[in-house]
Amino acid sequence: MIINDAKMTRIKLAKVALVLLFTSLCSPAMAAANLQANSNPVPGTSATWLETLNYYRIASGVPPVKELKAFSEAAKKHAIYVGKTPEKYFTGVYANKHKENPDSPYATEAGITDGAGQIAWSSSDSAANSVHQLMGAPIHTIGFLRENLETTGYGFSPEDGKDSFVHTFSTLSGLSKEKRSKVILFPGDGSTVKLNSFDGNEVPEPRESCAGDWKSFHGLAIIASLLKEPHKNLKATLTTPDEVTFDDRENLCVVTENNFKTTDEAYGGALGPILANDHMVIMFARNPLSYGLHTAKITQPGQKDITWSFNVLTPPLATRSTVSKNGKSIEWRNIRSITEDPVLGYTIKVKDQVTQKVDEFTTTEESKSYASFNLGNDLQSKLFCVSVETRLFSIAESSCFYGPGIETQQTLKASYPWVGDYAYLKDKITLYSNYKVDHTFTISTPSACTAKMNKIGQVEVIGKTTKDCIVTISNEGLFGVAAATKKFTLNFVDKAKSNTTITCIKNGIQRGFVGYKPKCPEGYKQI
Repeated sequence: MIINDAKMTRIKLAKVALVLLFTSLCSPAMAAANLQANSNPVPGTSATWLETLNYYRIASGVPPVKELKAFSEAAKKHAIYVGKTPEKYFTGVYANKHKENPDSPYATEAGITDGAGQIAWSSSDSAANSVHQLMGAPIHTIGFLRENLETTGYGFSPEDGKDSFVHTFSTLSGLSKEKRSKVILFPGDGSTVKLNSFDGNEVPEPRESCAGDWKSFHGLAIIASLLKEPHKNLKATLTTPDEVTFDDRENLCVVTENNFKTTDEAYGGALGPILANDHMVIMFARNPLSYGLHTAKITQPGQKDITWSFNVLTPPLATRSTVSKNGKSIEWRNIRSITEDPVLGYTIKVKDQVTQKVDEFTTTEESKSYASFNLGNDLQSKLFCVSVETRLFSIAESSCFYGPGIETQQTLKASYPWVGDYAYLKDKITLYSNYKVDHTFTISTPSACTAKMNKIGQVEVIGKTTKDCIVTISNEGLFGVAAATKKFTLNFVDKAKSNTTITCIKNGIQRGFVGYKPKCPEGYKQI
């Protein structure tokens, strides 16, 4: 079950291109070629939940499923049970909402036998979005991708007293008795996904066996469901589009049936059996996955390596708008339109805070960048919003419904590829804002480092020497968001010359940590 709150509406689902019809073990070069030849396009915003689910199944090389009406009716009954049952009935074993308390007036036999497979909460009533949501939660992802799943069903219900919906999928009753025949990978080999992060909204929580700060691992869960138990000495790596390979525990968490942990009394009992029955290997990068081609690799003693590649497309920048001084027009910046996710048009809303009247202008012209309104002279009483509709997403301006007199301060940050405030030479430090805006930059020390703008408006810095690298980034802000400038003094170190080793202990077990000024993880003490 996924516990979802308002922040789920802000999940940055990355843009999707095309996916292959099969799953194979191949090289990054072959995967890149596969991306060009694929015939399983990502469904758009008008897609049904079943089209969305089968898109993911085909991308991972398993057959599409069919909807069974009886299963959908059962799923609907269980959604009603979860959405309308008073809290007093969710106690003891029934705190697990995959079960049904027979004392609840909404409990049904069909709901608990065929309806209680996957559960998601959302502020949206979109069935397709709930599929995307569950595909970003690994313990639920595998329920959608099992090779022998043949039929399924879906139902939803508003949640009493809350601005949210319960979405349920039947994913157990539709399993056949056919034995597995293949390794299942997610994202599929050669596929493209519009998911790039894990926001920790899944129960049972799968990351507790990660490093001490396990809650900080936010990369999309990368999954391999093997045909037999993973080797206890299994190793995994993830290579990013910038050709940085993560293979250490501080930057890539690997969870299997051999090392999982759980403190969840209500749902934790299901974690071990799911990991073991599906022989799952789950990888979490510390940071959300970036735009471009990623390659994952699993190495086990005495066995052939499993290597596969997939593409990640991240969301476009939100547009930004300005209002003319005479109050007669509003202009905005066009966002990029790409083949995989073309712009369908813009919607501009102007709300009068006094009368509550909302004027709206919609255009399907990709190049349109202004609209005329009779806004009057009192602009301070007006709120503005520009949103863009693409084939896959609706993206509102970051300052949506801010007035011209309101400015929110930005925070400019540096994201380091490793734990700490440094990077090794030739690694990359990313400078960015907490708002998605384009930046300009200047380098005061060109002999020490280089910098460039990436495709999503961030500044990427690479060290050339171990001298201080000084970079200043600036941006014009957004409508309702203040402009910002900040100078960064960045530290690059020579990995070959700067590494030291420390020994840390926890519960009587000693571990060595290697790096530049390494620190013991949370819960460990240095000895």
